[in-house]
Amino acid sequence: MNTKKLLELNYLFSIFTICDLIFIFYLSFEKFNFKKTDLSQISTFSFEFFAHIIFYLSLSVFLYFSLKVDWKIKSPISIVILISFIISLLIELVQGIFLDYRSFQLIDIFANIIGVFFFYIFSKNLSFFLNK
Repeated sequence: MNTKKLLELNYLFSIFTICDLIFIFYLSFEKFNFKKTDLSQISTFSFEFFAHIIFYLSLSVFLYFSLKVDWKIKSPISIVILISFIISLLIELVQGIFLDYRSFQLIDIFANIIGVFFFYIFSKNLSFFLNK
């Protein structure tokens, strides 16, 4: 299936964006019961930091294509950055205020912002994929 045929599906990127948001919300609010492991084998901090970057990079890319392709917004970059930052901040506030098994962490917001920043760096080349 070529790219043009795939892009003809109505609201494809909006569906991807909603699925990505549901996944982020699930990971952000679920109470996980991990068994203690030897920290010399796995660095939990670096894995979690990297995961935040990847999830917010993917959210930003899906949101960009959703706004550009599905909703026909000509220049959605600033909207994507604003929405991604607001979602990040709201999730951390909910974790800090309402969830006793989670806490507000600035390092998570920082990692999310790095993911959105990577989106911004690559956003100049994203329209290339729409022209194929």
